[in-house]
Amino acid sequence: MTLPVAKASIKNGERAKYAHYSGRYGAGITPRVIPFVLELTGRLGDCADKLVNELAKLYEGDHSVRIPDEKLKSARRFFMMRLGVLLARGNAAMVRNFRNRIETAQV
Repeated sequence: MTLPVAKASIKNGERAKYAHYSGRYGAGITPRVIPFVLELTGRLGDCADKLVNELAKLYEGDHSVRIPDEKLKSARRFFMMRLGVLLARGNAAMVRNFRNRIETAQV
């Protein structure tokens, strides 16, 4: 279950990314930009979740390439695990940066 505040935060992040790239590249960029937003806890935003699910299904309709569903599920799990590691590293870097600022301010 996602808290309303967290869901609103994700939606705000997605809108901010659309606004940023639309302002930089024009309004026509919106259908081509996929805002990949994560909560600090690792929950994917709606657009990011849809992208990950679509990527996992890429070969399902292509009968010339046969990838068992279990391999697709495994690939999605691996991607999400790696994404979790990157998120944890980013969160740790933010905590270190915050601590350094506090220590510098106290000196």
